[in-house]
Amino acid sequence: MVPVAFADVWKVARAIGGQLSEEEAKTLHQFAISVPQDQTIVEVGCYHGRSTIILAASGRRVVAFDPMPIGYEVNGKKIAEEDVSMLRENLVWWPNVSWNRKSPQDAKDFGERVGLVLIDGRHNSAWPRLDYECFEPHTTKGAHVVFHGYLDALSVKECVDVLIVEKRLTLQQMVCGAAICRVDREGC
Repeated sequence: MVPVAFADVWKVARAIGGQLSEEEAKTLHQFAISVPQDQTIVEVGCYHGRSTIILAASGRRVVAFDPMPIGYEVNGKKIAEEDVSMLRENLVWWPNVSWNRKSPQDAKDFGERVGLVLIDGRHNSAWPRLDYECFEPHTTKGAHVVFHGYLDALSVKECVDVLIVEKRLTLQQMVCGAAICRVDREGC
């Protein structure tokens, strides 16, 4: 698939509900475009698909994990069947996206080389770290990992800070409260 320019994909994405700002979206798009063609982009937590289509516009294969459990609360709103339908509708034009309605913890046999991971699932407790560790063995040296909510959720901040202290990741930059890290060792 040929990459889509950020300005063009943002015209579509900004109409989709979600927390991703234009600045974050532009940065995600730039990182996604830089992923080698033979590597996959993984997203954990996609809600209505705003960030998913930003990633998909890179032309790379995107695998999005989000179980979308009916009744689970996201940003003060319980997930309903309409949310699932909306995600499906938003992804229909992106053949390079595979939505997996499973938890990342069910992806033990993932088996693809990963060049970019967006962690934007549950922001509480140990979930951010568990989500990252599901895909860490598949990341390539130099891959990037984006943790949405670093400045907003203490558990996300603690997770990233520990991974940095353990020398598993290096903080590259902050964009609107998201931490963008680099993987410094070969995982796969």
